[in-house]
Amino acid sequence: MQKKLWLFNLSAMVLLLSGCMGGNSGSASSSMAPDIRTDQLYANIAATPNQLYAGFAIDTDNPVISSYTGQSALSSFLAKQPDISKFNRLDSQPEYVNGAWIKGAEANLNIIDDGSLFVENGKYFLWGYLSESLPQTPSLSYDMNARWRCMGCSNPSGTASGRLLLNLAENQAEFSLNSNAFSLRTALEFSQKNQLQKHITSDSEVRINGEAVQMDKLAVRGGIFGPEGQNAGLVFSFRNSDTHVTGIATGQRK
Repeated sequence: MQKKLWLFNLSAMVLLLSGCMGGNSGSASSSMAPDIRTDQLYANIAATPNQLYAGFAIDTDNPVISSYTGQSALSSFLAKQPDISKFNRLDSQPEYVNGAWIKGAEANLNIIDDGSLFVENGKYFLWGYLSESLPQTPSLSYDMNARWRCMGCSNPSGTASGRLLLNLAENQAEFSLNSNAFSLRTALEFSQKNQLQKHITSDSEVRINGEAVQMDKLAVRGGIFGPEGQNAGLVFSFRNSDTHVTGIATGQRK
C-alpha cells in the first residue's frame, strides 16, 4: 500500500513539474515577441552592433525631460502615444537618430505668445541607437540644427543652429544654439551609456532679444548616437514667467 501511494505521489509531482515548465516556456516565448511599434519607429534608422534603443521626450506643459532606455521602456511609452503615422518627423535626419513633434490631444489655452497666436500643446520626442563606444580622441564636435516652440517669443515656433562640443577627457560638453528669437549656451555632463544631461549647477546663459535673462527652469538631455558617435541628439526646455521654450536638436559629427 505504501509503495502504491509513493508511486502515485511521484507521478503527480512529475505532471505538476511538467505543467510548470510548460507555463514558463509560453511566458518566455511571448516576452521575446518583436514589438511592432518599436520596429516601425526604428525602420528608417541604420542599425548598430549593440542595438541599444533610447528615447527622450519633453512636453510643452512640463519642463521635466523623460528618458527611455531599452525596447521595453520604449514600448510602454509608445503605447500611450498616437499612432506613429501621426508623428510629425523632422526633416534631414542624421543616420542613427531621429526626432518628431507629437501633437497633444487638445491645445492648451494657457500657452499663448505675445501676439495672441495659438501654440499647440504636445511633445518633442527624440530616439535612436546610443553609442556603445566613442573614438579615442580628446574632443568631438557636432553641428546642431533645432526646432522649437515658444510662449513669449515674437514667433510661436522656429528653427535654430548651433554646436555641441564634447570634452572626452573631462566627461563634459558645451551646447549652444542661436535663433532669431533667443540664444542658449549651457554646459552638460556625461552620464551612463554616453548620455548627456544638464546638471543643476551647470553654467548656463539664455538671451532674449540680445539681453541675458534669468530662467526659473532650464533642462537639456540626450545622447551620442551611432556605433562611432556619428550623431548627437538633445531635447531642451527653459522658462520663466515671461518666456517658455521647448525644442529638439540633432546633429552630425564634424
